[in-house]
Amino acid sequence: MLYAASPPTFRSDGAIDSDTGYSLIEWDASGPATLAIAPPGAPSRELYSGSNEAFFISGLADGTYRLTLRDASGQEAPPLELRVAHQSVTQALWLVALGAIVFLATVAAILRGARDD
Repeated sequence: MLYAASPPTFRSDGAIDSDTGYSLIEWDASGPATLAIAPPGAPSRELYSGSNEAFFISGLADGTYRLTLRDASGQEAPPLELRVAHQSVTQALWLVALGAIVFLATVAAILRGARDD
């Protein structure tokens, strides 16, 4: 009696959300697998093919990406959605300004304390 290998499966239970533009994609497969990505409004392209069970994706722009996983026999996992929404530039600039204020206040306190000695 022959048993068919089970299809590959993504380890994530649902969609993956990223606010940084990168993510680690992990899966389970009984042999080599091929990971492909379909950017918004573009055709699918292969990212990885081999026996590893994880792939680090980086440098993604905002948008919703569709990831597909296929094993050597052609069995496919249900597609996985990767949603990328980078953090606000305004928020980042406010945090930089706050950091600069704290830094300057620390330098001023050190210099003032050094003069008192």
